[in-house]
Amino acid sequence: MASCHADAGRLGVSSGLSGDALAVAEGSGDPDAVLDAVRARMKVTVDTLRPEERLRLGRLAIGHAGATGQSLMELWGAKWRIDAALETGDLVNTEEELARVSALARRTGLPLVRWHDLRLRASVAALVGRFPEALELNERARELGARELAQDLSTAGMSGAFVLQHALITGDMRSWDDENLHLLDAAGDVPIVLVSRALVAFLRGDQDGARARYEELSRRLADPDFAASSGVPTNLVPLVEAFGDPGTAEVLADLIAARPIAAGGAGVYCCGPMAGLLGRLEVVRGRTDHAIAAFEEALAVDTGTGARPAVVHDRLGLAGALLGRGRHEDLPRAGELARAARREADRLEMPGPAAAAVRLVDAVTAAGRAADPLTGREREIAELVAAALTNRQIAERLVLSERTVESHVRSILAKLGAANRTEIAVLASTGR
Repeated sequence: MASCHADAGRLGVSSGLSGDALAVAEGSGDPDAVLDAVRARMKVTVDTLRPEERLRLGRLAIGHAGATGQSLMELWGAKWRIDAALETGDLVNTEEELARVSALARRTGLPLVRWHDLRLRASVAALVGRFPEALELNERARELGARELAQDLSTAGMSGAFVLQHALITGDMRSWDDENLHLLDAAGDVPIVLVSRALVAFLRGDQDGARARYEELSRRLADPDFAASSGVPTNLVPLVEAFGDPGTAEVLADLIAARPIAAGGAGVYCCGPMAGLLGRLEVVRGRTDHAIAAFEEALAVDTGTGARPAVVHDRLGLAGALLGRGRHEDLPRAGELARAARREADRLEMPGPAAAAVRLVDAVTAAGRAADPLTGREREIAELVAAALTNRQIAERLVLSERTVESHVRSILAKLGAANRTEIAVLASTGR
């Protein structure tokens, strides 16, 4: 009955009924009844149940699947637990359930279970930056789907979705081929497909085509069902950034903030927390301080989970926001973040973020020069003056003539508007 009410759109009624049914089923001790109730509960409340409850329901499904001979219920139970564990940043439980699915695939040999095993492992490998492994697993899943699950076109679509997300994360479109493009063109006009077509145009450099598709998408966000469709808010973020649309950024921020997860996307392509996306949207909205706070949160979460690609994006976002805030004291950290992002992007072979990091380092350097009227040598001498060294001592330290040092000190006094060496020391200590 709970499922029937859910199918009819009466989610409030179905949620209460599914909870009652589960309590009765657990009390009866009937494995089949428990599994039916768990299925109904997950069907009608998956987006509202806390991760702890979904972990419990997944455990119930796994525990009763063996007694009833329902191998697929063990798969669904493990998948529910993986989703819930990722949302809380629990990689230990995630890896345990991945191992369970792999064992189930070997034990049953069922094509669908083997396909999910490959998909899940590919998505989690991508989360932590094991890209060669992730790409190989995705390709194996595509081949298995074409060979043994050919009647289900969604298997090829999922592999295509993986490649698209990989391109968004790494800036590398080499894995996107004509077959993926054909599948996307042939797919129905469901919301996530419409968004994906705009993203492909954007990534391939077709700015006019991407903008035209984006403008249509932004108008459709007025429809709550479209706006809340799976994957739509998160996948629109790169387009909102590209086209500088603060109004749509505000709409998406409200939708994304409603589900503050540490990671998600199991089975497709796992990415980091919603905080990182919120930071990007806050930049578009011009709310720099909010963006900085969001990027700081995302960086802490991703560092804790070992989501290396997401850490690269967090550092880039935070560096850009700090630079955009326009405070001289933020520049050293912005530079450090951008340089760290470039090093990691190079290690992970993420050409898009690596190029963005180079641009950011250059921008931070230029901002530092603009904010600091002193040359590099003058800054060095000013710091030695602040350390109470005499001109002669500075000359000896830097292997210069004392007259050259005197000339530099006069220039420093003039540029800083300082009256004497004491004021140079004060101004140098404040970063002027």
